[in-house]
Amino acid sequence: MKKKITAVLILMLLVVTVILPVSGYENFYKTEIKEQKFVDEQEIAPTTGDDVDWWPMFQHDPENIGYSTSTAPDTKNVLWSFTAKDEYSMYPSAVVADGRVYTASVGVYMSVRQYKIWQRRGTKDNCSGKVFCLDAETGDVIWEYISRYGLHATPAVVDGKVYACSGLWGDFLLDDVVLYKKGDAFCLDAEDGSLIWEYLDCGYVEGGPVVIDEKMYFASIIHESDNGVVYCLNTSTGEKIWNRTMFKPRGPVAVSDSRVYIGIDVDDKDKTEKLFCLNASTGETIWSWDENNREEIIAAPTVVDGKVYVATSGYSYGTPDETVHVPGEVHCLDAENGDLLWESDIDGRFYWCSPAVAYGNVYVGSGYSQNISLFGSFYCLNATDGSLVWKRPRICDILFLGGLLPGCYSPAVADGKVYIGSTGRWTGNMHCLDAFSGKTIWTYRKFTLRSGSFFSPAIADGKVYAGFGGSIGHKAKLFCFGD
Repeated sequence: MKKKITAVLILMLLVVTVILPVSGYENFYKTEIKEQKFVDEQEIAPTTGDDVDWWPMFQHDPENIGYSTSTAPDTKNVLWSFTAKDEYSMYPSAVVADGRVYTASVGVYMSVRQYKIWQRRGTKDNCSGKVFCLDAETGDVIWEYISRYGLHATPAVVDGKVYACSGLWGDFLLDDVVLYKKGDAFCLDAEDGSLIWEYLDCGYVEGGPVVIDEKMYFASIIHESDNGVVYCLNTSTGEKIWNRTMFKPRGPVAVSDSRVYIGIDVDDKDKTEKLFCLNASTGETIWSWDENNREEIIAAPTVVDGKVYVATSGYSYGTPDETVHVPGEVHCLDAENGDLLWESDIDGRFYWCSPAVAYGNVYVGSGYSQNISLFGSFYCLNATDGSLVWKRPRICDILFLGGLLPGCYSPAVADGKVYIGSTGRWTGNMHCLDAFSGKTIWTYRKFTLRSGSFFSPAIADGKVYAGFGGSIGHKAKLFCFGD
Protein backbone atom coordinates (compact mmCIF):
# COMPACT_ATOMS: atom_id res chain seq x y z
CA MET A 1 0.00 0.00 0.00
CA LYS A 2 2.84 2.43 0.89
CA LYS A 3 4.51 1.73 -2.45
CA LYS A 4 1.25 2.44 -4.31
CA ILE A 5 0.73 5.71 -2.43
CA THR A 6 4.33 6.76 -3.16
CA ALA A 7 3.91 5.93 -6.85
CA VAL A 8 0.67 7.95 -7.04
CA LEU A 9 2.32 10.95 -5.36
CA ILE A 10 5.28 10.84 -7.76
CA LEU A 11 2.90 10.60 -10.73
CA MET A 12 0.88 13.57 -9.46
CA LEU A 13 4.06 15.63 -9.02
CA LEU A 14 5.17 14.90 -12.59
CA VAL A 15 1.73 15.79 -13.98
CA VAL A 16 1.67 19.09 -12.11
CA THR A 17 5.25 19.87 -13.11
CA VAL A 18 4.54 19.33 -16.81
CA ILE A 19 0.92 20.48 -17.16
CA LEU A 20 0.91 23.55 -14.95
CA PRO A 21 3.47 25.52 -16.98
CA VAL A 22 1.69 24.64 -20.23
CA SER A 23 -1.75 25.57 -18.92
CA GLY A 24 -0.43 28.97 -17.93
CA TYR A 25 0.12 30.63 -14.61
CA GLU A 26 -2.01 33.52 -15.81
CA ASN A 27 -4.99 31.29 -15.06
CA PHE A 28 -3.58 29.92 -11.81
CA TYR A 29 -2.60 33.18 -10.14
CA LYS A 30 -4.81 36.22 -10.47
CA THR A 31 -3.25 39.50 -11.43
CA GLU A 32 -2.88 41.78 -8.44
CA ILE A 33 -3.72 45.38 -9.33
CA LYS A 34 -3.10 48.03 -6.70
CA GLU A 35 -3.57 51.08 -8.89
CA GLN A 36 -4.96 51.43 -12.41
CA LYS A 37 -2.82 53.94 -14.28
CA PHE A 38 -4.24 55.84 -17.26
CA VAL A 39 -2.28 57.96 -19.70
CA ASP A 40 -3.09 60.25 -22.58
CA GLU A 41 -3.80 58.19 -25.70
CA GLN A 42 -1.30 60.32 -27.61
CA GLU A 43 1.44 59.01 -25.32
CA ILE A 44 0.97 55.45 -26.57
CA ALA A 45 0.19 56.30 -30.20
CA PRO A 46 2.50 54.12 -32.35
CA THR A 47 4.43 55.29 -35.37
CA THR A 48 3.13 54.27 -38.77
CA GLY A 49 4.19 54.34 -42.41
CA ASP A 50 7.81 55.00 -43.27
CA ASP A 51 8.66 56.48 -39.88
CA VAL A 52 9.94 53.22 -38.42
CA ASP A 53 11.31 53.21 -34.89
CA TRP A 54 14.11 50.64 -35.23
CA TRP A 55 15.61 48.71 -32.29
CA PRO A 56 19.38 49.07 -32.95
CA MET A 57 20.87 47.94 -29.61
CA PHE A 58 20.06 46.26 -26.29
CA GLN A 59 16.88 47.70 -24.76
CA HIS A 60 16.44 49.92 -27.82
CA ASP A 61 18.81 52.82 -27.06
CA PRO A 62 21.91 53.91 -25.09
CA GLU A 63 19.77 54.68 -22.03
CA ASN A 64 18.29 51.12 -22.02
CA ILE A 65 14.73 52.46 -21.89
CA GLY A 66 13.23 49.33 -23.46
CA TYR A 67 10.38 51.22 -25.16
CA SER A 68 9.43 51.60 -28.82
CA THR A 69 6.82 53.75 -30.57
CA SER A 70 6.15 50.86 -32.97
CA THR A 71 2.89 48.97 -33.18
CA ALA A 72 3.09 45.52 -31.59
CA PRO A 73 1.24 42.23 -32.18
CA ASP A 74 -1.96 41.34 -30.30
CA THR A 75 -1.62 37.65 -31.14
CA LYS A 76 1.07 35.00 -30.72
CA ASN A 77 1.16 34.31 -34.44
CA VAL A 78 4.65 33.25 -35.54
CA LEU A 79 5.50 34.85 -38.87
CA TRP A 80 8.76 32.93 -39.16
CA SER A 81 11.46 31.25 -37.08
CA PHE A 82 15.15 30.79 -37.76
CA THR A 83 17.22 27.88 -36.45
CA ALA A 84 20.98 28.18 -36.02
CA LYS A 85 22.27 24.64 -36.45
CA ASP A 86 24.80 23.32 -33.92
CA GLU A 87 24.55 26.49 -31.85
CA TYR A 88 23.88 26.34 -28.13
CA SER A 89 21.60 29.33 -27.67
CA MET A 90 20.39 32.67 -29.03
CA TYR A 91 21.13 34.25 -25.66
CA PRO A 92 21.90 37.73 -27.02
CA SER A 93 18.83 39.82 -27.87
CA ALA A 94 18.13 40.59 -31.50
CA VAL A 95 18.49 44.09 -32.89
CA VAL A 96 16.61 45.45 -35.90
CA ALA A 97 17.61 48.18 -38.34
CA ASP A 98 16.74 49.06 -41.93
CA GLY A 99 14.70 45.93 -42.59
CA ARG A 100 17.31 43.54 -41.25
CA VAL A 101 17.59 41.55 -38.01
CA TYR A 102 20.99 41.04 -36.42
CA THR A 103 21.43 38.39 -33.78
CA ALA A 104 24.17 36.20 -32.38
CA SER A 105 24.70 32.75 -30.87
CA VAL A 106 26.67 31.45 -27.91
CA GLY A 107 28.12 28.64 -30.00
CA VAL A 108 28.62 25.04 -28.98
CA TYR A 109 30.71 25.61 -25.85
CA MET A 110 29.76 28.55 -23.68
CA SER A 111 32.20 27.57 -20.92
CA VAL A 112 35.25 25.42 -20.23
CA ARG A 113 33.08 22.90 -18.40
CA GLN A 114 30.84 22.41 -21.41
CA TYR A 115 33.86 22.22 -23.67
CA LYS A 116 35.23 19.36 -21.56
CA ILE A 117 31.88 17.53 -21.64
CA TRP A 118 31.45 17.78 -25.38
CA GLN A 119 35.11 16.94 -25.96
CA ARG A 120 34.62 13.66 -24.09
CA ARG A 121 31.63 12.97 -26.33
CA GLY A 122 33.81 13.30 -29.40
CA THR A 123 32.40 16.52 -30.81
CA LYS A 124 34.53 18.99 -32.74
CA ASP A 125 37.05 21.28 -31.08
CA ASN A 126 35.24 24.60 -31.44
CA CYS A 127 34.37 27.48 -29.13
CA SER A 128 33.19 29.86 -31.85
CA GLY A 129 29.94 31.75 -31.98
CA LYS A 130 28.23 33.46 -34.91
CA VAL A 131 26.68 36.79 -35.84
CA PHE A 132 23.70 36.43 -38.17
CA CYS A 133 22.07 38.96 -40.46
CA LEU A 134 18.51 38.00 -41.46
CA ASP A 135 15.80 39.51 -43.62
CA ALA A 136 13.30 41.02 -41.15
CA GLU A 137 10.30 40.01 -43.28
CA THR A 138 11.23 36.42 -44.12
CA GLY A 139 13.96 35.30 -41.72
CA ASP A 140 16.20 34.32 -44.64
CA VAL A 141 19.93 34.47 -43.92
CA ILE A 142 21.71 37.33 -45.66
CA TRP A 143 25.13 36.66 -44.15
CA GLU A 144 26.83 35.15 -41.10
CA TYR A 145 30.15 35.84 -39.40
CA ILE A 146 32.09 33.34 -37.25
CA SER A 147 33.73 34.82 -34.16
CA ARG A 148 36.57 33.34 -32.09
CA TYR A 149 34.30 32.85 -29.07
CA GLY A 150 30.61 32.59 -28.39
CA LEU A 151 28.52 35.74 -28.10
CA HIS A 152 26.63 36.38 -24.85
CA ALA A 153 26.19 40.06 -25.62
CA THR A 154 23.59 41.77 -27.82
CA PRO A 155 25.17 43.44 -30.86
CA ALA A 156 24.51 47.05 -31.85
CA VAL A 157 23.87 48.46 -35.33
CA VAL A 158 24.69 52.11 -35.99
CA ASP A 159 25.41 53.93 -39.27
CA GLY A 160 25.78 50.79 -41.37
CA LYS A 161 28.10 48.98 -38.96
CA VAL A 162 27.54 46.06 -36.57
CA TYR A 163 29.38 46.21 -33.25
CA ALA A 164 29.67 42.99 -31.23
CA CYS A 165 31.51 41.43 -28.30
CA SER A 166 32.32 37.76 -27.75
CA GLY A 167 33.46 35.83 -24.71
CA LEU A 168 34.30 32.55 -23.01
CA TRP A 169 34.14 31.96 -19.26
CA GLY A 170 37.52 30.29 -19.38
CA ASP A 171 40.24 29.02 -21.65
CA PHE A 172 41.65 25.51 -21.94
CA LEU A 173 45.16 24.17 -22.38
CA LEU A 174 45.25 20.41 -22.97
CA ASP A 175 43.84 18.90 -19.77
CA ASP A 176 44.47 21.93 -17.59
CA VAL A 177 41.83 24.62 -17.29
CA VAL A 178 43.07 28.19 -17.21
CA LEU A 179 40.43 30.00 -15.20
CA TYR A 180 40.30 33.41 -16.75
CA LYS A 181 37.87 35.04 -19.10
CA LYS A 182 38.58 35.71 -22.77
CA GLY A 183 36.78 37.65 -25.44
CA ASP A 184 37.00 40.12 -28.30
CA ALA A 185 35.26 43.24 -29.56
CA PHE A 186 34.82 43.70 -33.29
CA CYS A 187 33.06 45.74 -35.96
CA LEU A 188 31.45 44.37 -39.15
CA ASP A 189 30.02 45.93 -42.28
CA ALA A 190 26.23 45.68 -41.90
CA GLU A 191 25.80 45.17 -45.63
CA ASP A 192 27.89 42.04 -46.13
CA GLY A 193 29.32 41.03 -42.72
CA SER A 194 32.94 41.71 -43.63
CA LEU A 195 35.32 42.54 -40.78
CA ILE A 196 36.22 46.23 -40.43
CA TRP A 197 38.28 46.06 -37.23
CA GLU A 198 38.73 43.96 -34.10
CA TYR A 199 40.01 44.62 -30.58
CA LEU A 200 41.32 41.27 -29.33
CA ASP A 201 41.62 39.80 -25.84
CA CYS A 202 39.60 42.44 -24.02
CA GLY A 203 37.88 39.90 -21.74
CA TYR A 204 34.56 38.10 -21.39
CA VAL A 205 31.65 40.40 -22.26
CA GLU A 206 28.17 39.58 -21.03
CA GLY A 207 26.33 42.80 -21.87
CA GLY A 208 25.90 44.32 -25.29
CA PRO A 209 27.88 47.37 -26.38
CA VAL A 210 26.42 50.88 -26.41
CA VAL A 211 27.35 52.97 -29.44
CA ILE A 212 26.88 56.73 -29.34
CA ASP A 213 28.82 59.82 -30.43
CA GLU A 214 31.31 57.70 -32.42
CA LYS A 215 32.27 55.75 -29.30
CA MET A 216 31.65 52.14 -28.27
CA TYR A 217 31.20 51.42 -24.56
CA PHE A 218 31.14 47.97 -22.95
CA ALA A 219 32.28 46.15 -19.81
CA SER A 220 34.22 42.88 -19.51
CA ILE A 221 35.63 40.44 -16.96
CA ILE A 222 39.24 39.47 -17.57
CA HIS A 223 40.51 36.73 -15.20
CA GLU A 224 39.93 34.44 -12.23
CA SER A 225 39.94 37.26 -9.67
CA ASP A 226 36.83 38.65 -11.40
CA ASN A 227 38.53 41.95 -12.07
CA GLY A 228 37.03 43.67 -15.06
CA VAL A 229 37.36 46.64 -17.37
CA VAL A 230 35.00 49.25 -18.76
CA TYR A 231 36.12 50.17 -22.29
CA CYS A 232 35.58 53.12 -24.57
CA LEU A 233 36.69 52.50 -28.17
CA ASN A 234 36.74 54.65 -31.28
CA THR A 235 34.01 53.31 -33.58
CA SER A 236 35.91 54.13 -36.78
CA THR A 237 39.22 52.47 -35.93
CA GLY A 238 38.64 50.28 -32.87
CA GLU A 239 41.40 52.09 -31.02
CA LYS A 240 41.09 52.43 -27.26
CA ILE A 241 40.12 55.90 -26.04
CA TRP A 242 40.13 54.92 -22.36
CA ASN A 243 39.60 51.96 -20.10
CA ARG A 244 38.72 51.74 -16.43
CA THR A 245 39.55 48.77 -14.19
CA MET A 246 36.68 47.71 -11.91
CA PHE A 247 35.68 44.66 -9.93
CA LYS A 248 33.32 42.35 -11.81
CA PRO A 249 31.23 44.69 -13.96
CA ARG A 250 28.19 42.79 -15.25
CA GLY A 251 25.57 43.49 -17.83
CA PRO A 252 25.41 46.31 -20.37
CA VAL A 253 26.25 49.88 -19.51
CA ALA A 254 23.86 52.80 -19.96
CA VAL A 255 25.02 56.07 -21.50
CA SER A 256 23.19 59.37 -21.10
CA ASP A 257 24.26 63.04 -21.16
CA SER A 258 27.98 62.21 -21.54
CA ARG A 259 27.91 59.83 -18.57
CA VAL A 260 28.33 56.06 -18.35
CA TYR A 261 26.38 54.08 -15.73
CA ILE A 262 27.51 50.58 -14.72
CA GLY A 263 26.64 48.17 -11.91
CA ILE A 264 29.03 45.63 -10.40
CA ASP A 265 28.32 42.14 -9.11
CA VAL A 266 29.72 42.11 -5.57
CA ASP A 267 28.20 39.73 -3.02
CA ASP A 268 30.52 40.76 -0.20
CA LYS A 269 28.40 42.44 2.46
CA ASP A 270 31.36 44.58 3.54
CA LYS A 271 31.81 46.12 0.10
CA THR A 272 29.17 48.74 -0.50
CA GLU A 273 29.89 50.51 -3.80
CA LYS A 274 27.73 48.83 -6.44
CA LEU A 275 26.67 51.47 -8.98
CA PHE A 276 29.05 53.89 -10.69
CA CYS A 277 28.59 56.98 -12.81
CA LEU A 278 31.63 57.65 -15.02
CA ASN A 279 32.64 60.52 -17.24
CA ALA A 280 32.00 59.29 -20.80
CA SER A 281 35.07 61.13 -22.13
CA THR A 282 37.64 60.04 -19.54
CA GLY A 283 36.22 57.12 -17.51
CA GLU A 284 36.76 58.97 -14.23
CA THR A 285 34.22 58.46 -11.43
CA ILE A 286 31.65 61.23 -11.07
CA TRP A 287 29.77 59.49 -8.26
CA SER A 288 29.19 56.03 -6.83
CA TRP A 289 26.24 54.69 -4.89
CA ASP A 290 27.41 53.50 -1.48
CA GLU A 291 24.56 54.13 0.95
CA ASN A 292 25.14 50.86 2.80
CA ASN A 293 23.86 49.02 -0.25
CA ARG A 294 25.05 45.43 -0.12
CA GLU A 295 23.18 44.00 -3.06
CA GLU A 296 24.61 42.59 -6.28
CA ILE A 297 23.84 44.34 -9.57
CA ILE A 298 23.87 42.07 -12.60
CA ALA A 299 21.40 43.76 -14.96
CA ALA A 300 21.97 47.08 -16.69
CA PRO A 301 20.70 50.35 -15.22
CA THR A 302 18.13 52.41 -17.12
CA VAL A 303 18.33 56.21 -17.38
CA VAL A 304 15.21 58.29 -18.06
CA ASP A 305 14.53 61.98 -17.46
CA GLY A 306 17.47 62.50 -15.13
CA LYS A 307 16.78 59.38 -13.07
CA VAL A 308 18.62 56.06 -12.87
CA TYR A 309 16.53 52.93 -12.31
CA VAL A 310 18.38 49.80 -11.25
CA ALA A 311 17.24 46.38 -10.00
CA THR A 312 19.47 44.44 -7.62
CA SER A 313 19.76 40.69 -7.14
CA GLY A 314 20.21 40.68 -3.37
CA TYR A 315 22.96 38.80 -1.61
CA SER A 316 23.60 36.03 0.91
CA TYR A 317 26.02 35.77 3.80
CA GLY A 318 26.70 33.27 6.53
CA THR A 319 26.53 33.64 10.29
CA PRO A 320 27.62 31.09 12.91
CA ASP A 321 24.03 29.88 13.08
CA GLU A 322 22.60 30.25 9.59
CA THR A 323 22.87 31.59 6.06
CA VAL A 324 21.06 34.89 5.67
CA HIS A 325 19.42 35.69 2.32
CA VAL A 326 18.75 39.37 1.63
CA PRO A 327 16.37 39.99 -1.30
CA GLY A 328 16.97 42.57 -3.99
CA GLU A 329 14.90 45.64 -4.73
CA VAL A 330 14.30 48.27 -7.39
CA HIS A 331 15.97 51.62 -6.75
CA CYS A 332 15.69 55.07 -8.29
CA LEU A 333 18.60 57.53 -8.04
CA ASP A 334 19.26 61.06 -9.16
CA ALA A 335 21.38 60.77 -12.32
CA GLU A 336 23.19 63.99 -11.50
CA ASN A 337 24.57 63.16 -8.05
CA GLY A 338 23.55 59.59 -7.19
CA ASP A 339 21.18 60.54 -4.37
CA LEU A 340 18.63 57.83 -3.61
CA LEU A 341 15.16 59.10 -4.55
CA TRP A 342 13.19 55.97 -3.68
CA GLU A 343 13.44 52.23 -3.34
CA SER A 344 10.58 49.82 -3.82
CA ASP A 345 8.91 47.92 -1.04
CA ILE A 346 8.91 44.74 -3.16
CA ASP A 347 11.40 41.96 -2.61
CA GLY A 348 12.87 39.84 -5.38
CA ARG A 349 16.06 38.51 -6.93
CA PHE A 350 16.53 40.57 -10.08
CA TYR A 351 19.20 38.96 -12.23
CA TRP A 352 19.25 39.48 -16.01
CA CYS A 353 16.29 41.83 -16.09
CA SER A 354 17.01 45.50 -16.78
CA PRO A 355 14.03 47.77 -16.06
CA ALA A 356 12.00 49.14 -18.96
CA VAL A 357 10.44 52.57 -18.45
CA ALA A 358 7.30 53.74 -20.29
CA TYR A 359 3.96 55.44 -19.63
CA GLY A 360 5.24 56.74 -16.29
CA ASN A 361 5.89 53.18 -15.09
CA VAL A 362 8.87 50.92 -14.44
CA TYR A 363 8.55 47.30 -15.65
CA VAL A 364 10.84 44.63 -14.18
CA GLY A 365 10.80 40.90 -13.43
CA SER A 366 12.50 38.75 -10.82
CA GLY A 367 14.35 35.46 -11.04
CA TYR A 368 15.27 32.61 -8.72
CA SER A 369 14.67 33.24 -5.03
CA GLN A 370 14.96 31.23 -1.83
CA ASN A 371 11.44 32.50 -1.14
CA ILE A 372 9.31 30.60 -3.65
CA SER A 373 6.56 33.22 -3.44
CA LEU A 374 8.97 35.76 -4.98
CA PHE A 375 10.33 33.56 -7.74
CA GLY A 376 9.65 34.62 -11.32
CA SER A 377 7.25 37.47 -10.50
CA PHE A 378 6.76 40.50 -12.71
CA TYR A 379 6.14 44.03 -11.42
CA CYS A 380 4.88 47.37 -12.66
CA LEU A 381 5.93 50.29 -10.43
CA ASN A 382 5.12 53.99 -10.49
CA ALA A 383 8.25 55.68 -11.86
CA THR A 384 7.76 58.74 -9.65
CA ASP A 385 7.59 57.15 -6.22
CA GLY A 386 8.12 53.38 -6.69
CA SER A 387 4.64 52.42 -5.51
CA LEU A 388 3.20 49.19 -6.87
CA VAL A 389 0.82 49.61 -9.81
CA TRP A 390 0.30 45.89 -10.47
CA LYS A 391 2.16 42.60 -10.20
CA ARG A 392 2.00 39.11 -11.65
CA PRO A 393 3.18 36.65 -8.98
CA ARG A 394 5.24 33.73 -10.26
CA ILE A 395 4.66 34.29 -13.94
CA CYS A 396 7.55 31.87 -14.52
CA ASP A 397 7.57 28.21 -13.53
CA ILE A 398 7.76 27.64 -9.79
CA LEU A 399 8.03 23.85 -9.74
CA PHE A 400 11.49 22.64 -10.70
CA LEU A 401 13.68 19.69 -9.81
CA GLY A 402 17.02 21.33 -9.07
CA GLY A 403 19.02 23.82 -11.05
CA LEU A 404 18.91 27.58 -11.32
CA LEU A 405 16.13 29.09 -13.41
CA PRO A 406 16.92 32.74 -14.21
CA GLY A 407 13.25 33.75 -14.37
CA CYS A 408 12.34 36.92 -16.29
CA TYR A 409 14.63 38.62 -18.77
CA SER A 410 14.62 42.30 -19.71
CA PRO A 411 11.16 43.30 -21.01
CA ALA A 412 10.21 45.38 -24.04
CA VAL A 413 7.27 47.80 -24.13
CA ALA A 414 5.28 49.13 -27.09
CA ASP A 415 1.72 49.91 -28.17
CA GLY A 416 0.34 49.63 -24.62
CA LYS A 417 1.79 46.15 -24.16
CA VAL A 418 4.78 44.66 -22.36
CA TYR A 419 6.60 41.61 -23.74
CA ILE A 420 8.57 39.35 -21.41
CA GLY A 421 10.84 36.41 -22.17
CA SER A 422 11.26 33.92 -19.36
CA THR A 423 12.67 30.54 -18.38
CA GLY A 424 10.50 27.48 -17.81
CA ARG A 425 11.20 24.01 -16.51
CA TRP A 426 9.85 22.32 -19.65
CA THR A 427 9.16 25.32 -21.86
CA GLY A 428 10.61 28.67 -22.82
CA ASN A 429 7.89 31.29 -22.44
CA MET A 430 7.10 34.56 -24.20
CA HIS A 431 4.40 36.63 -22.47
CA CYS A 432 2.44 39.61 -23.75
CA LEU A 433 0.71 41.58 -21.00
CA ASP A 434 -1.43 44.68 -20.95
CA ALA A 435 0.96 47.42 -19.83
CA PHE A 436 -1.64 49.14 -17.65
CA SER A 437 -3.39 46.23 -15.95
CA GLY A 438 -0.94 43.33 -16.20
CA LYS A 439 -3.55 41.01 -17.67
CA THR A 440 -2.35 38.37 -20.11
CA ILE A 441 -3.00 39.12 -23.77
CA TRP A 442 -1.16 36.04 -25.00
CA THR A 443 1.52 33.54 -24.02
CA TYR A 444 3.63 31.47 -26.39
CA ARG A 445 5.38 28.38 -25.01
CA LYS A 446 8.16 26.49 -26.75
CA PHE A 447 8.58 22.96 -25.40
CA THR A 448 12.04 21.70 -24.50
CA LEU A 449 13.30 18.53 -22.82
CA ARG A 450 14.59 20.43 -19.81
CA SER A 451 14.67 24.13 -18.98
CA GLY A 452 14.32 26.52 -21.90
CA SER A 453 14.35 30.29 -22.25
CA PHE A 454 12.94 33.04 -24.37
CA PHE A 455 15.35 35.92 -23.96
CA SER A 456 14.87 39.69 -24.07
CA PRO A 457 12.70 40.66 -27.06
CA ALA A 458 13.09 43.48 -29.57
CA ILE A 459 10.19 45.36 -31.16
CA ALA A 460 10.26 47.06 -34.56
CA ASP A 461 7.91 47.68 -37.48
CA GLY A 462 4.98 45.93 -35.79
CA LYS A 463 6.89 42.75 -34.99
CA VAL A 464 8.47 41.17 -31.91
CA TYR A 465 11.76 39.28 -32.28
CA ALA A 466 12.97 36.96 -29.51
CA GLY A 467 15.80 34.46 -29.21
CA PHE A 468 15.32 31.02 -27.71
CA GLY A 469 17.63 28.41 -26.21
CA GLY A 470 17.24 25.05 -24.50
CA SER A 471 19.55 23.57 -21.89
CA ILE A 472 19.71 20.17 -23.62
CA GLY A 473 20.97 19.91 -27.18
CA HIS A 474 21.76 22.69 -29.60
CA LYS A 475 18.44 24.45 -30.21
CA ALA A 476 19.27 28.06 -30.88
CA LYS A 477 16.28 29.74 -32.55
CA LEU A 478 14.96 33.19 -33.29
CA PHE A 479 11.20 33.80 -33.48
CA CYS A 480 9.37 36.62 -35.22
CA PHE A 481 5.85 37.31 -33.87
CA GLY A 482 3.40 39.45 -35.81
CA ASP A 483 -0.32 39.86 -36.44
